[in-house]
Amino acid sequence: MGAMKIEFKDYSLRFGDKNVIEKSSSTFQSGINLLIGRNGSGKTSLLKSIPLLNQNWNGKIIVNDHDLKALDIKSHFGFQFEVDFLSNNLYPKEMLSFSGRVQGITWDILKSKIEELVSFFEIDAKTEIQFLSYGNKKKLLLALSLLNNPKGLIWDEPFEGLDEIITAKIIDLIKSNKQEIVIIATNSMYLAQEISSPTVLINKNKQIESIGVFDLEYIRGVM
Repeated sequence: MGAMKIEFKDYSLRFGDKNVIEKSSSTFQSGINLLIGRNGSGKTSLLKSIPLLNQNWNGKIIVNDHDLKALDIKSHFGFQFEVDFLSNNLYPKEMLSFSGRVQGITWDILKSKIEELVSFFEIDAKTEIQFLSYGNKKKLLLALSLLNNPKGLIWDEPFEGLDEIITAKIIDLIKSNKQEIVIIATNSMYLAQEISSPTVLINKNKQIESIGVFDLEYIRGVM
């Protein structure tokens, strides 16, 4: 992987009159990173701050010494959030094709990439998205995030609803892939230990902090 970092400086998150994340700073380093926090702690909203899908935050987000708001971040990153992002009336390959064309991928490259991703993730390609299982929808979202060979990946609970076999395949993929930075939010302490990467934690004081390599004992003490 290349060198990339995403810094959250004096970052805070607020919804209405509720402070979700207090003013604090942390950094996602080059390579694979974990984001850990209790349900409702603000993990998803923090991740959505990077593509500016959430703008209820204050402070600065710096990508390789450049202000996030001055960058075309979406063209360099793959994002995976809720299944609501999918178009229900399309088939998986149609969704992948539409997304690829929007991103300007040539058809020869796109066709091959779609077949590769559908095969790797074992996606049920013959069923409309609205009738897919939750696990297949999740796998389709992950495939979409990888379609344009992004420099970075932002994944929110990517393993939820997936069986152990495909989960292991995905972990092997990100460990061997060429993304410069990967950020994975997960509530699974077991999977976090399996990945065992530098970790950003949203602690019980509603602050973000970097704790280095995943440390379950420390996390239990501050969450």
